[in-house]
Amino acid sequence: MKVMTLNLGGGAVRQRSPLVPMYRNAQPVIDALAALAAREEIDVLLLQEVPLKHRWHGGQDGTALLRQALTGRLSHSRFAQYPKPRRRLALMVLSRFPIRGYKVTQAKLSRAQTFVVKVGRRRFRLFNYHGDVHQPMEALTGFRRFIGQNYQRGACVLGGDFNLRADSPALAELTPRFKDACVEVGGGDCHKTVNLEVHGPRLGPDYIWVAGCTPSSVRSLPEFAFSDHLPVVAELRRA
Repeated sequence: MKVMTLNLGGGAVRQRSPLVPMYRNAQPVIDALAALAAREEIDVLLLQEVPLKHRWHGGQDGTALLRQALTGRLSHSRFAQYPKPRRRLALMVLSRFPIRGYKVTQAKLSRAQTFVVKVGRRRFRLFNYHGDVHQPMEALTGFRRFIGQNYQRGACVLGGDFNLRADSPALAELTPRFKDACVEVGGGDCHKTVNLEVHGPRLGPDYIWVAGCTPSSVRSLPEFAFSDHLPVVAELRRA
């Protein structure tokens, strides 16, 4: 199974960011993402900061555009609107396989979705997570609680924007049960997922962490130039 996580950067439109002109028209962003997902043969796509219909985004609903653009391969989808004050944004998952056991948490600091997909005879529990940028450590504690409520054993994938650097001691909350897929394959470049020209060095990378399954490859994709983050793709197999 191939999983991709990406923060689409929909929240950047209010900032002095080079992304602003692009997000006035979301269609080129969606088209580029659809082409990338097709080229990489992605099975599950985990997205954060998907722009909803709002004047800041040219009145376009990113979730509707994504469903339309990706329906040929990723025909199953769910989205969850962020809580106030970021209700113009959503988490979104798209999958080649039916989405089962879907749940969402809308805690103030910790926004996450979880669901199950069945790949042949194998079941994978996945989490799509976006931690609060101002209190990322507290947010991760809330996320860990959500994981504990919905996952006991078996293959599990955590993906998203943790807003924590790779050397943050807070990530110890996820070990030893979960492993950073990038570290497991020895690919430090897949931690280079933040556009420093937009964000600066203070924010951490996007992650894919795993339990009960083994990553055979993990890569970031620098050719995607439509966000302040880069996509991270992991190819996984059951342990």
